[in-house]
Amino acid sequence: MNIFIVTPYNIWPTTYGGAVRTFNLAKTLHSLGHEVTLFSANTIPENQYDFSWKSFLSANKASLFFNPNLTNTLKNEIQRRHPDLIIMEFPYHYFSLKRALPPNPPFILYDAHNVEYDRFKRLQKPWISKIVRVAEKATYKNADAVITVSETDKIKFERIYRKRKNVLILENGVDTNTFFPGTKDRSLIEKYNISSGPVILYFGAYDYLPNKQAAYTLKNTLWKKIKSIFPTAKLLLIGKHPPFESSYTEDIIVTGAVDDIVSHIRLGDALIVPLNSGGGTRLKIIEALATGIPVASTPIGAEGIKVPTDNKSIIISELDGLPDALFTLLNHDKHTLSTDARNFAETYDWTSLIKRIEWETLQKK
Repeated sequence: MNIFIVTPYNIWPTTYGGAVRTFNLAKTLHSLGHEVTLFSANTIPENQYDFSWKSFLSANKASLFFNPNLTNTLKNEIQRRHPDLIIMEFPYHYFSLKRALPPNPPFILYDAHNVEYDRFKRLQKPWISKIVRVAEKATYKNADAVITVSETDKIKFERIYRKRKNVLILENGVDTNTFFPGTKDRSLIEKYNISSGPVILYFGAYDYLPNKQAAYTLKNTLWKKIKSIFPTAKLLLIGKHPPFESSYTEDIIVTGAVDDIVSHIRLGDALIVPLNSGGGTRLKIIEALATGIPVASTPIGAEGIKVPTDNKSIIISELDGLPDALFTLLNHDKHTLSTDARNFAETYDWTSLIKRIEWETLQKK
């Protein structure tokens, strides 16, 4: 099939969850034999991948909704390439995409990373949520098919809008050939001075408000109790745009953006996910598990992830119970937890997940 994948965002480098999902969708569909063209805003890698990658100019947040550059770029490529399927990542650019379509358009598939209206409502941003709802409702209603990241999100869409046909589920996954257990990098241990005591991880892009809030919750609410349980513990916050600097007196180390996220995840003894807002399925949890790192998360943090009852590598708890969840994880046999974590994460391998969808059926007859 000839497949176009269109996102209104700049997704290069792939340093946040939405970018990771879109990139892996393009890469995996290409590896399965499809002809793939990815359209994204502004920056694309200098060294092109096997699939085609095209950019368009996006100047500001308003251009998420109405962007003539996206419309013109896409219109020209549709006329030239005649795609069988267009995958919309996020709902914001629906009206820009609609203007690019010919009278007999290709099959439109909406890949819903979150229920965006619900996400902004949780963030207590009522005006933004109302604006977003207009684009999301139009996209959900008019797409030929919809993909959600979990059964939970599918039910939310049905509750907020209506039931509809052709709703598929494609969970967030992980590249298990990139994220896998390995030895800790001694140079990083020395760099961050974390040779003693358990290392508690949190990672993400902190210009995303739920991650920023989680970082402050860790520092201001949870860390004191964690330190009372593990006096030598270190907190390692990884990711771009950190909301505060390192506090060595509190054993809080802030790395900022890093080039090799896998080596940094391997430094941890456990991942803590104190999220109280957001949407979709947390890639950070699947990536940590694939690297053999156990996870303690709030229910919202682990939303959409179905954990087997016999798997001990992830504990879901309310916020005030996360320090005790860490105590349970860090007093369990490390090898057993690592094996459980890896085995569970392998069920979320991108290729396995994407193969479940019968892509050839997603085209106009």
